[in-house]
Amino acid sequence: LLWRKSLQDLTANAHGQKLRKNVLLVLQLLVLALAAFALARPFLKSKNVSGANIALVVDRSASMQTREGGQSRLALAIDEALAAVDGMGGGDRMMVISFSDRAEVLCELTGDKHRLRRALSSITPSAMRTNLDDVLTLARSLAPDNPEVASAVPRLEVVLFSDGKLSDIDEVGARAVHLTYRKIGASTRNAGIVGFSQRRPEEGQDREQTLVLVHNADTAALETTLSLYFEDTLVAVEEISAPPGETREAVFAHANFGVGVLRAELDIQDDLDLDNRAWLAVRPPALVRTLL
Repeated sequence: LLWRKSLQDLTANAHGQKLRKNVLLVLQLLVLALAAFALARPFLKSKNVSGANIALVVDRSASMQTREGGQSRLALAIDEALAAVDGMGGGDRMMVISFSDRAEVLCELTGDKHRLRRALSSITPSAMRTNLDDVLTLARSLAPDNPEVASAVPRLEVVLFSDGKLSDIDEVGARAVHLTYRKIGASTRNAGIVGFSQRRPEEGQDREQTLVLVHNADTAALETTLSLYFEDTLVAVEEISAPPGETREAVFAHANFGVGVLRAELDIQDDLDLDNRAWLAVRPPALVRTLL
């Protein structure tokens, strides 16, 4: 009986050891299969995985230096564009374009948020006017509306951050660009010098004329003075009045100052200081040669 009991125990232990060896073998094979699967880098093809392609276009022209509650419009535009980067969805790609008189690509299409933030933070203000046409030309070169032309960026969406001081904004519709406009700023408290020229005296006259155009963008009437300087010397002061949204001309009659720099200055403080002053280089009249 003892011998039979020992034989039964030995047989049971042999089956248990065999079972344990089989379990270990299965686990080893499973780990090996998972490792091979990971090295193969599998992926699923799905039409819903692809995200949006978005161009963030930031206006950095002169009017974007207007102050809005302690910040410039350009700073507000950059903050909104940064918020758009933070809200990127899975598969989304963005690019950064800044523009004033010309467009400049600061970051090509990417999903890297760090690069996009760095490009937006590098935008600086310009003293130039806007040229939206350059932006539209660039957008159409990346994503032409003609289905027969290959597109470098499929389904490109353009998001424009600007205060709306765009002389060619009406051309957007004609260019068939998918554009979303984010208006920046609301202040209209501004008047500025929009024209500065000099007229030579006519024959028989000894006094020159300097003409200055002033535009009032405010909703209130403008009542101020306009000062004219030659180099750092005050030459004359003229009173100027302009209804809301109107442009007025001031004419200064003066003797010939010779070669130098004229400066016109509006004697006001408003939300955009940049256009309150203007400069004009005075050069000697060109000699006219006549072939007889």
